[in-house]
Amino acid sequence: AAPFPAHLRADMRACYEALPATAGIAKALAGPLALVFTDFQLFNVVDAAVAGEAVGWSVVFFFFLFGLRYVGIYTVVAWLIFQDKEI
Repeated sequence: AAPFPAHLRADMRACYEALPATAGIAKALAGPLALVFTDFQLFNVVDAAVAGEAVGWSVVFFFFLFGLRYVGIYTVVAWLIFQDKEI
């Protein structure tokens, strides 16, 4: 279920940026959604690869750091949820 909203995240971000400053509840709900769902448009290097362009090491490093950030966030959240649970 998570990949589908992730494809829509670029559109969600555009709507979030178009919201007026008075839309506090909508912005408060959109912030956590932006953290949970990855923006897959950042990983869209297919067009460049099809055109024959090489993917640079800076892009690979960005992907690595982006993935590492999400692994870190979800590891901390899981630890906070399960720290008092007995195995």
